[in-house]
Amino acid sequence: MLCDRISLLRRCVVDVAAIDQMNILQAALRAMEGAVTALPCSPPDYLLVDGNQLPGAFRKDSSQTVVRGDSKSTVIAAASILAKV
Repeated sequence: MLCDRISLLRRCVVDVAAIDQMNILQAALRAMEGAVTALPCSPPDYLLVDGNQLPGAFRKDSSQTVVRGDSKSTVIAAASILAKV
C-alpha cells in the first residue's frame, strides 16, 4: 500500500533559529542531508534534487540537480507535496 511506502520516508526539520543563522538555501540543503541520513535502509542508489545545488554530502556520481524539478519529474513533484504536509 502507498501508506506503507510513505511511512519509509523521512523528514528533517531545521528550526527557525538555524534558518535565520545560515539562510534558507543552506537550511534546505542541510534538511535534505538529514532526511537521507535518517532513511531506515541503505543509502539510495541515485538522488534527484530540485534546484541547482547539491548538498555537500551528496556524491556527484549518484545524484543530480534538476532546475524546476517539480515541473519536470513526477518523483520530485511527489516529494515536494510530501514535504509540505
